[in-house]
Amino acid sequence: MANGPIEAGLALLMATFRAELDTYQVRAYQRALQDLPADVVLPACDHLIDQAAAGRKFYPLPTAPEWKQACAVIIDGKRQAAFRLGLGGCDHPSFMESYQDENGVEWTRRCQCYLRGKQLMAAAGKPLALPALMLEEDRTP
Repeated sequence: MANGPIEAGLALLMATFRAELDTYQVRAYQRALQDLPADVVLPACDHLIDQAAAGRKFYPLPTAPEWKQACAVIIDGKRQAAFRLGLGGCDHPSFMESYQDENGVEWTRRCQCYLRGKQLMAAAGKPLALPALMLEEDRTP
């Protein structure tokens, strides 16, 4: 295996779950996960291992869609943490503030804390788009 984050994650998962993959399976994981940000791949592996320790069953390894879902959880966590950082010390109710325009009319707008939080959240990365899951009854045999 090459030494990228996906390969390192596969090595970690294979050692943890005591499973082996052949070259074709490794290539399938690489193709399915190639567009993921490198900095979330290994934390997503840790998330999957924590889920297994809590009782979730993976046979024999987490699938690529399960791994991608774990990456989405990690990205969402980073985005939420960045947003909360921007809101630090905000005392505006509902993140809204009142102001008056040049005609003396009172308006309401988002406070600067909220806007700063949204900017930090956007800088933390885009949310990961996941395909819709099919229900078991919708699958054809």
